Amino acid sequence: MLMKRILLLLMLSLAASSGMAPGAAARTVPEQRLVNIVNGFRGTEGFEVVKVGRLGVWLMRSVAGMSEAGADPEFRKAVKVMNGVRRVVVVEYEDGPERERRLFNDRISSALRNSDLLMSVNDGGSSVSIYGTTDERTGDMRDVVIFTPDDCALVCVFGRISMEAVAELLKDNM
Repeated sequence: MLMKRILLLLMLSLAASSGMAPGAAARTVPEQRLVNIVNGFRGTEGFEVVKVGRLGVWLMRSVAGMSEAGADPEFRKAVKVMNGVRRVVVVEYEDGPERERRLFNDRISSALRNSDLLMSVNDGGSSVSIYGTTDERTGDMRDVVIFTPDDCALVCVFGRISMEAVAELLKDNM
């Protein structure tokens, strides 16, 4: 359910950002700065950090293609969405001390301040902000960051995400 929600938000973000002024300079997310912030909180009590690099993403796609589930057309579509992804970073810090949560939120917010905000949604008192860059030529999104400070979660997907593949996956699941 969460994955469908994220994919739907990505599609809405692409639709919203396609109305941006033509020729407007895209402001990419600061990948290395975000990774450095996350690394600084690794090992902090209550902070769960999962980082998957280029090799890990390749291995996940390879293993998925060899598994029994790889024969499932829907599963293949889900794997196709990951084709251009280089790195994934996920941080969940709901159980962290209040002071560290505030500090993490402040640092991430500061790092993303000059990035393109594709969409911001308030859902039941909780805000979700999606940052990234859209490529109008190919219809892809690059370096997507989903930040939910109220729910204490950060998801960074660095690389290219084919919105055509996302739309195809959502079409069968809606």
